[in-house]
Amino acid sequence: IAVTPNAPNTLYAALISGPYRSTDGGTTWTKTPTTGLTTAFAQTIAVDPANSSIVYLAPVNFGLWRSVNGGNNWSQVNLPPNRGTVFSIVFDPVTPSTMYVGYGAGVAKSTDGGTTWTHIGTLIGGATVNPLGVRALAIDPTTPTTMYAGTAGSPGLFKSTNGGTTWVQMNNGMVNANTVNTIVIDPFDAQTVYAGSGFIGGGGGGINKTTN
Repeated sequence: IAVTPNAPNTLYAALISGPYRSTDGGTTWTKTPTTGLTTAFAQTIAVDPANSSIVYLAPVNFGLWRSVNGGNNWSQVNLPPNRGTVFSIVFDPVTPSTMYVGYGAGVAKSTDGGTTWTHIGTLIGGATVNPLGVRALAIDPTTPTTMYAGTAGSPGLFKSTNGGTTWVQMNNGMVNANTVNTIVIDPFDAQTVYAGSGFIGGGGGGINKTTN
């Protein structure tokens, strides 16, 4: 689910049947048009924090798509080729035209609002050899060059302090770090980070916390 930053009653959801939109805080939902999409099976969705009319959608196995009119029609974004499903979409909180996606081959970065993309740092444990890739991304709200990435299939949680160019694994003390699907940074204390972890196919999951 994605919340429109300057209009919090407008929400978007990515579902198996396609993208949906609510304009009343989630009380009712309407399926948005799928004009232009190759498939409606949606993995994740995000709203541009600088322009609420721009919505990004990641269909399963079909890269990244963008709508410039609130989800009424879609066009494909030119990610680096052969990178697999996009699982996560995040924006630099200081410079929203800089955005990142986590996908089957690691992390890609755009500095022009999603028009062009560059594949950056391949994670330790190798998103290049793990088609399940980067499942979660989070950016430090006070220091945007500090990022966290959660991967699938045993590598776990990673941290970058240079905008994603290089990454360091940080699994020490984590419970069941096989797959990290969710990362949340405390908005009042960026040193406090939560990671939801588990196993592909279910079972054995948990919530992990670090304060350093």
